[in-house]
Amino acid sequence: MRRQVSFFAASLSSPRRTGALAPSSGMLGRAMARAAGASDPAKILEFGPGTGTVTSKLIEAGAREENLTLVELNPVFAHLLADRFPLARVISGEALAVAEALRQERTMFSSVVSSLPCMNFPHEFRENLLVKSMELLQPGRPLVQFTYSLAPPLPKLPTVRVTRTRRIWANMPPAVVWSYRIRLGSGQGEERGENAG
Repeated sequence: MRRQVSFFAASLSSPRRTGALAPSSGMLGRAMARAAGASDPAKILEFGPGTGTVTSKLIEAGAREENLTLVELNPVFAHLLADRFPLARVISGEALAVAEALRQERTMFSSVVSSLPCMNFPHEFRENLLVKSMELLQPGRPLVQFTYSLAPPLPKLPTVRVTRTRRIWANMPPAVVWSYRIRLGSGQGEERGENAG
């Protein structure tokens, strides 16, 4: 109940930054965990975890709590996450600034999982999020981003391969999970994942 109250309070006070009127569903969280390849050795960076719905699904899928870095701008959510996931590294701050700090630390991740409301931000922010995330990823590993929009949440770059899932109708609003990976070979254009429709 505390998580729901915190989420709705944040939604009312800053709807553009929260980006939703309800927390992500378990089904969306599981889809993101599958796309991220969450497993025991995975080191995962999560942007905008909110109250931790996706975080909990990453752990259920096999990721170890101590291998998670959670970046949350809302200080109420950040405090809630620190209580809920005491072994994770919780950073209260803005995603792009934290990404740059992690790059300077030379910290690398198995995947980046983002629940940021990207369509609420300008093109420059979204392109920077994509580029900075790619700098933090091990070769061939994904940035996973969901959106409610019909359009891709992040801009297309020629060096990045893109896949997506079918629309997840059980989420409210219905959502699509997109994955972005640096091309390791010549590759082809945008592709759809095994579950795409």
